[in-house]
Amino acid sequence: MPVPGSFLQALLLPLDARFQSGQRDPPRGVADFPAKEKFTMRGLSMSKKKSSVRVVNGGAGLPLSSGGGRVSRSRPVELPFGVACAVMAEGLLCSIEWESSPEALEEALATKYPEAAMTRRGDGVPGDLLLAYGKGRVIRREEIAAIRFDWSRVSPFSREVLKELAKVPYGKSITYGKLAERCGRPGAGRAVGNVLSRNRWPLLLPCHRVLAAGQRIGGFAKGTAVKEALIRFERNSVAGEKSAQ
Repeated sequence: MPVPGSFLQALLLPLDARFQSGQRDPPRGVADFPAKEKFTMRGLSMSKKKSSVRVVNGGAGLPLSSGGGRVSRSRPVELPFGVACAVMAEGLLCSIEWESSPEALEEALATKYPEAAMTRRGDGVPGDLLLAYGKGRVIRREEIAAIRFDWSRVSPFSREVLKELAKVPYGKSITYGKLAERCGRPGAGRAVGNVLSRNRWPLLLPCHRVLAAGQRIGGFAKGTAVKEALIRFERNSVAGEKSAQ
């Protein structure tokens, strides 16, 4: 799978710091969102040839619902850094499933959402935003705010953290400690890290934009190289949009 030039540049450019915070780090190795399989760069072609984001196999081979289709999912979208889809239930976004390959995504969906049916009338806002994200379009906070998240299994504190996280602009970053301060919980950087480790909506609720104290990259389930690359990928997209204006 070829890697777009902007993503390749993201891997190679140094990470610049934007925020300062004296708060404590979250626990060493805390992942910003759960993943069953570690992402690996092995097998990716480091070609600078332009690569388009595409739907994977039209969703072939993924389990469909036999129980009325109350749970649905968007078509899998192949990104430069894995494969993802949105899982919906009655108009609410349950989760973003993001794995390293179509096979890993199929396994995760079969385990977590065996009843989920492929959407037949378009992918809706979350699926469309995933596709746009992979293409490098700058995602606005207003677009994320329009999504109806399923908060039913999220504690009040976690919901507060994730809603503040959604306000971190595309292409920017923040520290765990600073995010805790914005939630009115100074010194609670570790607690914020624990919340992000259970984030069910990666990419759209951007836990990859949260850094450790001292501008260190911090932990990430997909690997620190991918976390850095996501930040740079977004910054390159912002720069490209500005230059096109």
